[in-house]
Amino acid sequence: MSEYNEIIRRCVKAGLSFWVATQVALNIKNKNIPISEEKLNDIIVGELNQIDPDFARIFLNYYNIKVRTSKGFLENFDKEKIVKSLVLETRIPRPIAEEIAKEVEEEIRRMQLSNINTSLIREIVNMSLLKRKLVEARLDYTRIGIPVYDMTQKIEQSKEIYPTIINRMIGNHVMREYVLTKIIPQNLAKEHLLGNIHIHGIEGFITAPFALKNDLKWFLKNGLKLDGSGKYISVAGPAKRADVAASHAARVMYISKDYVVKGVSFDYFNYFLAPYIENNAEQTIQTFLYELNQQYYTDPYLYSITLADELPKELGEMKAIGPGGNQLENTYDDYYEEANKIIDVFFNL
Repeated sequence: MSEYNEIIRRCVKAGLSFWVATQVALNIKNKNIPISEEKLNDIIVGELNQIDPDFARIFLNYYNIKVRTSKGFLENFDKEKIVKSLVLETRIPRPIAEEIAKEVEEEIRRMQLSNINTSLIREIVNMSLLKRKLVEARLDYTRIGIPVYDMTQKIEQSKEIYPTIINRMIGNHVMREYVLTKIIPQNLAKEHLLGNIHIHGIEGFITAPFALKNDLKWFLKNGLKLDGSGKYISVAGPAKRADVAASHAARVMYISKDYVVKGVSFDYFNYFLAPYIENNAEQTIQTFLYELNQQYYTDPYLYSITLADELPKELGEMKAIGPGGNQLENTYDDYYEEANKIIDVFFNL
């Protein structure tokens, strides 16, 4: 019996009278026509054609509208989904949502569109919201993204720059639009767009700090756990050689950039690396710079280090961390010569 109730439901939903819907269901039942979900609409259309071809046309016009969803599926148009999304996303009263959904359905049918996507539906819904002066609801319901032309231009640019940078640029564009549309008060967003104020790193306004300063001592003592726990990626123990310590420092910078908008840095880099330096300062710094340059090609973030001529008293008197992550008897002040040698290497490379 449920199959015949479904026939009636589909006919009524398409705008046919309950009497016509019941007649179709009875005809199909009396003819003992095998019913399957895939062919049910075709069976209904066949019966409607026998009753009145106009009824079949009404049914087809309704169910032939296919919607490409944001998840990449093709579904039948259903105005109830518009109602539910409006209530959920904008919290407007359901009667108003139903009224808007009906308007949108009529507009889509008037334009005789058979294949549409959810972006177009949202544009039509937003026009209905604006007509009712529901500006805040329109902001909540708007779809953020990038125009097709702009996307094409960015893809064309990928011939000259690293392709993954294009993905990041597009993601940043969407995040900036979201922040300006939903997060920042509209009066401030307007001032930013006019250039009267500047909100730096706006794409990471709600997700990440603009820059991060790491403590190199911690990684020299504990080694690298690039996933934060050592559960999913192999762990590198504390560096025992200067070139490995330099490589670890570069790797920490590279991993840290995933948690910031633009920049990562180390303070007192030369002093913390000094206990590892013997007669290989130049090779060690070359290793560090080589690692950073390789990363910068694919990820143009701001990597910075501080080279200090001397240390604050508290830090200078601290026991130094040396090869293998071991605490040494010497303090960092004892490595004044090595630290300044590293500075010389940086300036002479």
